[in-house]
Amino acid sequence: MKFVFQQDIPERIDKFISKILPGCSRQFCKKLIDKKLVTVNQKIVEPSFKLHSGDIIELPDEIEKPVCKILPETGELDILYEDESIIVINKRAGILTHPLPGKTNGTLVNLILGHTKLSSIGLPFRPGVVHRLDRDTSGCIVFAKTDSAHLDLVNQFKNRMVKKNYRAVVEGNISSDIQDVSIPLFIQKQDTPRVSVRFLRGKESITRIRVIKRAKNATYIEAIPVTGRTHQ
Repeated sequence: MKFVFQQDIPERIDKFISKILPGCSRQFCKKLIDKKLVTVNQKIVEPSFKLHSGDIIELPDEIEKPVCKILPETGELDILYEDESIIVINKRAGILTHPLPGKTNGTLVNLILGHTKLSSIGLPFRPGVVHRLDRDTSGCIVFAKTDSAHLDLVNQFKNRMVKKNYRAVVEGNISSDIQDVSIPLFIQKQDTPRVSVRFLRGKESITRIRVIKRAKNATYIEAIPVTGRTHQ
């Protein structure tokens, strides 16, 4: 598998790999590099190696993943589409997309595993998970059933080939039929990145709002991310 690093800002190879292999910890990615299974421009590198724009990263086509710790469960699934590579689910509100440490049952992934297999990428807790919706959010989620489909979907999301539309009922009356909301978001670099609004240091984050219907004290809207900021 080949990937081209296209960012202007250099990034550590282990951190980059953990992004293109969702659910795989940075420690797991470091082990792949230490085992000399990862090359940059056809050369063996260290986990601390800094990638620059244009660098070509190669990974094995098949990567031995952590063992799945998720038990399949039976239950109702609203399947919108399925083939040999992917499955698209209409997630209901109130259910987690995937297990978390300490919460390994009662999630959408548990139910899907009771219906079909999922990609091994993302184990032990996020097999087949390419993106997610919060517990209280309903909507369409695509899951990968094969590793090759998983990597292809990751690239599509990373390159913004996927269009995301959200709908919500908000308090108050929005006067404009269409408007762009711009709020600067700042990512604090940690093991678990934190996102906050910072007017001096944040990067522009634009969401297009379209009014669908107005009520006395609420507005039904469609929200379309124009930029692709983390946690936008």
